[in-house]
Amino acid sequence: MTDGADKVAIRIADVAADCGISLVATLPDGWITQLITRFARDARFRHVAVNREESAIGLCSGAFLSGTGAFAFGRYLERTGGRPVFDAQLKVR
Repeated sequence: MTDGADKVAIRIADVAADCGISLVATLPDGWITQLITRFARDARFRHVAVNREESAIGLCSGAFLSGTGAFAFGRYLERTGGRPVFDAQLKVR
């Protein structure tokens, strides 16, 4: 039996796959554990757990430049972590 969070995680993974995403970078966080687990166990995706927001941005940027669909999510989506992501983007030249 799946609960609401599992159903949402399944739907997000299905939509990501439909959009051509094959690489998923995640920054571990307790409130999205079910979603991270779904991507990690799904054979349609290569899952990479990162330890910094900047690492997720760099990984997905490189994937994009190689023609690979990439998706990053995790703690940086919260209000307090947004700054490092923008700083990382500004440093890319």
